[in-house]
Amino acid sequence: MLHFKLEFTSYSIIIIMRFPKQAFCIVIFIWALSLPVSGQKKGITPLSLDKITPEVLKLSSLGNIELGAPGGVTFYDDSHILITDRRAKAAISLVDINTGKVVDSLLRGRGPGESLSPWTVTVSDDIIYIDDSQRGGKLLVLRPKGGKLLALDHEIKINGNYLRIIPNPSGGFISLPYTEARFEILDANGISCGYGGSFPRIKGDNSLVSNTSAQSMIAMSPDGKHLCSSYLMMNYLEIYSNSLKSLIRLWGPDKIVPQVKTSDVTSFLEPKTKVYSSISASNGGFAVGYIGKLEERDFAKAGTKYLLIFDWEGHCLKVFELPVEISYFDINWRTNRLIVITKEADPSVMTAVIKGLPND
Repeated sequence: MLHFKLEFTSYSIIIIMRFPKQAFCIVIFIWALSLPVSGQKKGITPLSLDKITPEVLKLSSLGNIELGAPGGVTFYDDSHILITDRRAKAAISLVDINTGKVVDSLLRGRGPGESLSPWTVTVSDDIIYIDDSQRGGKLLVLRPKGGKLLALDHEIKINGNYLRIIPNPSGGFISLPYTEARFEILDANGISCGYGGSFPRIKGDNSLVSNTSAQSMIAMSPDGKHLCSSYLMMNYLEIYSNSLKSLIRLWGPDKIVPQVKTSDVTSFLEPKTKVYSSISASNGGFAVGYIGKLEERDFAKAGTKYLLIFDWEGHCLKVFELPVEISYFDINWRTNRLIVITKEADPSVMTAVIKGLPND
């Protein structure tokens, strides 16, 4: 069975109220949520999944879609998906999921309207945002134009180095910088407006200080109220709300307490694990892929075995077991349709309709 622990750390705030004719004060202790400390026993609230029986999903193939070295999959609309590829001539392909045919593509290259190495692809209000850090930190913005669905509208230069960047539905962007900040908040022109969030405290250091070690995946709810983050190499999930000011941090399902070897942006973690993968969000909740840990399978070959469904309060609502291990997934939360890319020597695209999702 899978197990989680929901961590809370309490601290007190003292408010002193003085009255003019009284020589005393009233001290009120307010207990509030704070950032968790892994391994800390006091204040940890267990979140068990013992009573949640995994539902085995039935996946069906979308046909012979030619894939090279796929790097992700994203729903464009109800009938089309975007597939990124690290080796194929087309860096991004727009595929009709009803026919399995490529209807448009974005070529690999450094020229206008081309992508060298698409890292993160996000769709918001029919606009496609492509994070292409190998092109000098450029964010490509695509929208339909002149009969072409993947037409370049403009490019945004992002200053500084970052791991991932996604659009903020409330305006601007959120990035995972290479600096010691957890998140960087950017305006619509890619200019930094500040920082937010925090790293979990782990064994061997007060806190992790690098997104390069954390290897996070991030997603935001379409209404911009929530952000969720999964750690590839640590057993943590994070839920941020209220403009990154409120945090719920989930620790599990494995009781792994990683140790950081150095305390700078080049730090690395031990033991080496692969825990979580892709993440997808709706206004009602989010889904994350659970991989496992190193002791169970070969590290390099480990793929996602389960999909875990959460609401924004940190409750795990459903667990889906996948019949094959996958590398990437996305969910169309309006139609309840799941799309996956299998983790095989010859990967394929498969789909399923899943029920009971926390939709809008």
